[in-house]
Amino acid sequence: MKPAPNASNIIYSPVDFARSIMTIFGDPDYISQAGSAATFNRSLRDIGQDLADGLVRCMTTNGGWYYFCGGESTTDGSTTGWAPEALRLLERKYGVETY
Repeated sequence: MKPAPNASNIIYSPVDFARSIMTIFGDPDYISQAGSAATFNRSLRDIGQDLADGLVRCMTTNGGWYYFCGGESTTDGSTTGWAPEALRLLERKYGVETY
């Protein structure tokens, strides 16, 4: 998994995270045994919903994504491809609401 998000990887990291939790744990009802207050003692389904909510909040005004959260109307083909892929994985595997 990549290091904590920064300006250059904020959109790539959620996809890596989604793939990692699905591969390692699989079960959406698995309860996290470690992590920060945002993840500890919560199900992967709930954590996945938070991730989906964050991705949707970070969408640009024209419906794409860029390298940082909430840009105006600038998008990039690579970042606009990864965020929907993470949303698709989260919806399919964990049944989260992806709007």
